[in-house]
Amino acid sequence: MQFEDPRKFDTGLSANRHLALVEMRTLPGELLDRIETVELEGDPVCAMSTFICGLNRLSLRIVER
Repeated sequence: MQFEDPRKFDTGLSANRHLALVEMRTLPGELLDRIETVELEGDPVCAMSTFICGLNRLSLRIVER
């Protein structure tokens, strides 16, 4: 299958379950190849709940290679 711009993540493509699975498996590796560092930017904001233990906000700065 050929695409106009195969290096561009295009959310407008027609729904194709198999293509989506391939993209989701490929995306993390492609991102890691392009990222130099991921840095914490500001303080994490914890969820204030008795049911959920997690974060409401975690601001990160991504530095490209």
